[in-house]
Amino acid sequence: MERAVIRKWAVMALLGVVLMAAGPHPDLIAAESPDDYRVISDKFIITLGSYITDFETDAAVGSDGLLGTFIRMEDELGITDDDSLFRVDGLYRFNRRHAIGFGFWTVNRDGAAVLGEDIDFDGNIFKAGVAVLSELDTT
Repeated sequence: MERAVIRKWAVMALLGVVLMAAGPHPDLIAAESPDDYRVISDKFIITLGSYITDFETDAAVGSDGLLGTFIRMEDELGITDDDSLFRVDGLYRFNRRHAIGFGFWTVNRDGAAVLGEDIDFDGNIFKAGVAVLSELDTT
């Protein structure tokens, strides 16, 4: 089996074990009235995490109303297709029923390749045989 497939199954199995172990939240089980329903009782929460990913990124940008060359970035530009992503989430509970939360994650990928065919990207023609460096950053 491929390493990526094995890794995906391992992550799914671990997630299943964690969800089964977590079970129902005690605050929800012991709720006596609607006012007692509170899933989160902490004033501040910060969570850090990571995702194991497998991307397929396609793009085509044309000019003058015409579609440009279809580009599969991982194959044609050498951009990495699997990566680990960092994330951080937080929450501030300012009263019993209300909170404000935030989340941040980032995807930074790059690659290098020699083009196998001409690419028309937004009216710019990149000739076959040209070495290109590519970067895809999302925050």
